[in-house]
Amino acid sequence: TDVNEAPTDIALSSNTVAENSATGTAIGTLSNTDVDTGNTYTYSLVSGAGDTDNALVSISGTSLKVAGAIDFETNPTLEIRVNVNDGANNFFEAMVVNVTDVNTAPTGIALSNSDVDEEVAVGTVVGTLSATDDGEDGTLSYSFDGGTDDVSFTIDGTSLKTDSSFDFETKASYSIDIKVNDGGATEFTKTFTITINDTVEDPTITMCSSTQTYGTVTNATTGKNVAR
Repeated sequence: TDVNEAPTDIALSSNTVAENSATGTAIGTLSNTDVDTGNTYTYSLVSGAGDTDNALVSISGTSLKVAGAIDFETNPTLEIRVNVNDGANNFFEAMVVNVTDVNTAPTGIALSNSDVDEEVAVGTVVGTLSATDDGEDGTLSYSFDGGTDDVSFTIDGTSLKTDSSFDFETKASYSIDIKVNDGGATEFTKTFTITINDTVEDPTITMCSSTQTYGTVTNATTGKNVAR
């Protein structure tokens, strides 16, 4: 009498997925090894040894798909446990999906200080720039990105410096756009407002002199007129 025997293996057509892949992205197709023919197979994720990352994937028919946030820096590999049922028997297998690293854009820029006194010298450092990035593509570089008042400043490495003489009474704030590039094809831009501080200015004193003649008298001894 022929007896339906359980499958003996589960295979996945592809075991790699790029980090940050969208939910629903297909990772690979599931199949199995079974000596019996004509069975209908159902695949599912099950708990047990090797199920650490089951929550990050899903199974639709025979397709293993992305179901959560996949980050190479956090999880370079996904450990999942898959079951196949042939209608009567189950076979479980722990599987590993490799996550590939992808360069991601910086996600923020910070400026250590955003105000400067009026009338400071050109080249005065306003503040230091820093960025939030995964660090995959090396050196970060900063540049202006078309802000209204970009021309009033310069960027030297990570230092934002003045490139104009500021007068609080004329203009009290400046808007600049700064972008950071991580060495790849990804950038992030942020708008900053630089505030000009009003300072106490030395008073200006104007001195003048005048000469005025009120009349004359005659010196009785010399006979000369004397102004008085």
